Amino acid sequence: MASAAPRTVEEGLVGTSVQMEEAARQRLAADFTPVVRMLNRQGYPTRMSIRFGDPVVEISKEAKVRDADLTILATRDRSGLSRLLSSSVPEGVLHSSDIPVLLAHAK
Repeated sequence: MASAAPRTVEEGLVGTSVQMEEAARQRLAADFTPVVRMLNRQGYPTRMSIRFGDPVVEISKEAKVRDADLTILATRDRSGLSRLLSSSVPEGVLHSSDIPVLLAHAK
């Protein structure tokens, strides 16, 4: 059975973006669920949440929702002009979060 065509352009776009977001959510869950299970088995209590939007805002919201004591984020080795020209999610979370943030240098 063919689905009905959207009545407006906006309806079609919303339906498409919702479908794309759900497909992305399913792929991410499939990729990260084994990692979460492994960490839990090794004694590191870990939970996964997949959110879409501004990363700084979403990470801060998730930390509050989970009543987190600490947020740990990896940073890349950037300095000088590249640091000025690129937005840094970890630095954004560091400056906007009410919860302590630990920035760890990724190798």
